[in-house]
Amino acid sequence: MGPANRPRTRIERLDRAAGPVVRRSWQLLAEPQGPLLAGLFGFPWQEPLLDARCTRTQGAGPADLFGTVRVGRLHRSVPSPDCTCGIYATEEPHTGWLQRRYLRDKVLVSGFVRLSGKLVFDGSVVRAERAEIVGPLTIALPQPHWLRRMGARAGISQTVRRIVRDGTRYAVRYSTGTAGMPLGEWHRQMSEQLRRRYGVAVIGLVPPLPGLLGGQ
Repeated sequence: MGPANRPRTRIERLDRAAGPVVRRSWQLLAEPQGPLLAGLFGFPWQEPLLDARCTRTQGAGPADLFGTVRVGRLHRSVPSPDCTCGIYATEEPHTGWLQRRYLRDKVLVSGFVRLSGKLVFDGSVVRAERAEIVGPLTIALPQPHWLRRMGARAGISQTVRRIVRDGTRYAVRYSTGTAGMPLGEWHRQMSEQLRRRYGVAVIGLVPPLPGLLGGQ
């Protein structure tokens, strides 16, 4: 991309009342303390309000053989236009490739956050100093694997029936066996635990929850 076509970087500072509200997505992780939202690259959101910090390392010179001096210590503030740090917000097409390629078997959550503090605008991508979850959440189950989709005409189920905990992730099951938890009950528990942790409601499930699954 030539210099004339590169997106112009713009920096603004906005307080919480004036900050833009944008949509973003997270992974839903299974933790001992309950469900946890984590960024698409795995950074945990322990609370509704998250302050950005730089985690990149860079050698400070010949004496710093392992690059243990954080670039963040050199920034006057985060995010820096000369770094990649900050809380990202972007249009869905820019993260769709990541979800399709690397997160296809993950349970995802989408919702709304308010950005504030220092904001770096770079084309359609925004990096923020601070973000707070302010809007309702929607849980999105992974789509069936292509092999399962090929078996749809043969009667292979395409409907998620149960959710099992597999390490730190929630995995879907298409059978009505005994492993894990029925989808309806799992969704009810996730909704309540996410509401208590992040202070916002869970308003939906994708694909929609069939009524008959609630009592299974």
